[in-house]
Amino acid sequence: KKSIQPATMRGPPPPPMSDADFVPTFFSIGFLYNASFFALYFDSVFACAWLCEALLSRIPKENIPLRTLVWALMFTLLPLAVVPAELFRYIVESYTNNKGQTFGDLLVSNLGRAIIQEYIIYYFFAVISALLVFIWFYTHHRCRLRRNTNEAAASKTADALTMSVAVFFVELFFVIADWIGFYNIGTTRARIQLIDVSRVASLLALFYFFVLVLRKYQKIREKEEEERVEIYNQPLTPDNIYQDLSLDPFKFYQSVLVFASQFILFTIYDSAFFDLLSNLSMDAESGFAISLRNGWRGWVYFISATMIMMQFVINTGFSKSFRDSTNFWGSAIAFHRDPKNHTSYKRRISIMILFFFDTTVNAQMLVFLVTIIPFVATFGNEPIDFVLNLVAALYILELDDFPAPRQEPPPVHLHVNHNRDITFDSDDQTNENDDGEFFNEDVR
Repeated sequence: KKSIQPATMRGPPPPPMSDADFVPTFFSIGFLYNASFFALYFDSVFACAWLCEALLSRIPKENIPLRTLVWALMFTLLPLAVVPAELFRYIVESYTNNKGQTFGDLLVSNLGRAIIQEYIIYYFFAVISALLVFIWFYTHHRCRLRRNTNEAAASKTADALTMSVAVFFVELFFVIADWIGFYNIGTTRARIQLIDVSRVASLLALFYFFVLVLRKYQKIREKEEEERVEIYNQPLTPDNIYQDLSLDPFKFYQSVLVFASQFILFTIYDSAFFDLLSNLSMDAESGFAISLRNGWRGWVYFISATMIMMQFVINTGFSKSFRDSTNFWGSAIAFHRDPKNHTSYKRRISIMILFFFDTTVNAQMLVFLVTIIPFVATFGNEPIDFVLNLVAALYILELDDFPAPRQEPPPVHLHVNHNRDITFDSDDQTNENDDGEFFNEDVR
């Protein structure tokens, strides 16, 4: 009988190694790498967003040319946020690669190419972002005027259409890059990888998230004390367990446990993805990587998974959840950093930890996974692998959601008086007394 190989393996399995011959693979230290990567990305992008809002807050709103210059400057510098993460990756690879490449070799051969590719993808996303803004406003305007819908319904329709189109454009860009294949940057052969596309997408999402949070925070700080107190008295609705700021010890423990679980599952999935990319760089000198494993069936998987991801961002209300989260964290940070509220440093640190958990999972991980899932799904050996890949990846993203509220089914009355007609009101609770007669508790 032939042994069934995992989807990411090629050829016969390697011979077992002794402890003396062991060389750590990327997967063996992937947890440390991803932990450092998320932390570095979080700090770098947050610093860029803070600098952007600090500059804009000092420029009058009427000075449009200068504000535009600030935005252009920040969007030009933003791709450089990849440099700290890339440097750390080169340090990791200098210990894990089997080609004898040192950190200096990787730095010289890869950093320039990585930055150039980052800017190529980044400016494509800038054009797409402008197009998505136009689509959102056009859809919103059309719903408001021609269909005479209210603001909430128009925004919901515009959000759903814009986010689904965004997923389509991202995957379309990867298909185009896959069709182009390898090209030369100087003397180096390079190819746009999906990892670069997903990283730029998560970079823009994270930057925009931080800008909105800081803008909300700054807007609250500029208000008078009475207005701030009124804002603080308004209840906030959490969207996931990371936004439970009660800091109850058990709930905080649960948040840490859920984040650790999501981080571990994401790292395993991410490591399998890197394994696919390493095989792709060796095998796919020409042709589409999408059909590399399964031919035409790979295209069926890719298109199906893309449509599923488009529906996923609609069903989850990603855009509305994104805006609600920025309002939530902007208000929460403003309250706990207000000197008059006397929030302890321990509580502030705990809240920032939850803020890191929330943004890492629901901005970075979510955008990253939604981007790569259609491609990873094309490499399943069997159709059932396609289904399992989708279910497993979506499960990672839903671990931090609040459990759906259970609705009690209506009671079933076994003893019914058939001698009278009984009308049940769905809003009232009807009971039966000892004599078999029905009464309404509200009346009693």
